[in-house]
Amino acid sequence: MNPRILSRADLVNFGRNAAAAIAGGKVSGFSPAQAAELSDAILAATDTLDEADKQAVASVAKARTDVEIAQKGRLALLELMSGGKFGMRGVNSTSAEYEAVGFDPPADPSNITKPETPTKLSAVGYSNGVNVLKYKGNNVPGKVSYIVEAKKNGEADWVMIGTAQKQSFRHEGVTPGQPYQYRVRAQATRGLVSAWSNTAAVYDPQAK
Repeated sequence: MNPRILSRADLVNFGRNAAAAIAGGKVSGFSPAQAAELSDAILAATDTLDEADKQAVASVAKARTDVEIAQKGRLALLELMSGGKFGMRGVNSTSAEYEAVGFDPPADPSNITKPETPTKLSAVGYSNGVNVLKYKGNNVPGKVSYIVEAKKNGEADWVMIGTAQKQSFRHEGVTPGQPYQYRVRAQATRGLVSAWSNTAAVYDPQAK
């Protein structure tokens, strides 16, 4: 077996087995001192790799969790801000009041772009950890952006994972084979949004 092609976890097991074989006298050409020295060195390097691998796996898992928490927090804040702006419309706030809060004042209705709901959303997962989404829409280029949300199989909450200006999106850094569901909607200026597109999935267990 070529140890260079093994994963870190498999290489740890390989190293321990090799050290045990050498220490047990499986290599007749080594003197007892040579066998002990080489075996001890392999075990020490194996223990170092094992600890580093466990820390790396834990760090990746924590980073993914932190990103999901941050995305949920961002979405919650955006929804609150959107609700506040809608409430300002209900009380007929002036342009100066909108600007004081930091919002754009409502536009002339004749100049408002109404975003169309994206259609024919599809998603394809690749072994390099990238899921590619494509969708259709009749929106005028440059007038809208697209909000992309995802959720893992079995989870209840959708999480915003990004925005796009084109009718495609790359969800990067995912685990190949991890089931995901996606949906997309268009957003124009002044906070106007379309309905959600159809749902598309990658590695859908229901399809098997």
